[in-house]
Amino acid sequence: MDVELGRSSGIDLAPQLKALAPETPLLFISSHVGAETVAQALETGAVTYLKKPFEMAELTAYLRRYAPGHRPKGIPLGPLYLDPQTHELMRDGMTLHKLSLSEFRLLRLLALHPNRTVTRREMENELWEGGIGNEQSLNNHILRLRRYLADESNVEIRTLPKEGYRLQIKG
Repeated sequence: MDVELGRSSGIDLAPQLKALAPETPLLFISSHVGAETVAQALETGAVTYLKKPFEMAELTAYLRRYAPGHRPKGIPLGPLYLDPQTHELMRDGMTLHKLSLSEFRLLRLLALHPNRTVTRREMENELWEGGIGNEQSLNNHILRLRRYLADESNVEIRTLPKEGYRLQIKG
């Protein structure tokens, strides 16, 4: 909804809209960028306020996040998901990291077995034909994946000495 709707104000109409459809997410898009206007709009229950001009990717991300019934496609990792087509690690429709093929395959293996130990042997079989891989290369992949997940307090890759690794997802 825009703030300026002909002779009407979107901010004034928002409470009526929310009364008719309280579960419908309300998103303001406007060239009115003053802090007071933005605050008034958000106080009506809007989920966000996009200031014009804005990037289409930002609008798309909000629409994906708040569209009724929308569920991200991919492999879930707590609040994140792994897109099997693009090899991207995502959150709320936004790409956090573009993974290499090896990183994707390794994280997919862990994600398909959350909270379960995946042995180094299983990982080597996933990454290298014949299952004969380089231990240091596997360690480097795990290190990069941990960096990608570092900001997620409820998702981590745990080392189980002499066993393998576990993608620990809390909550």
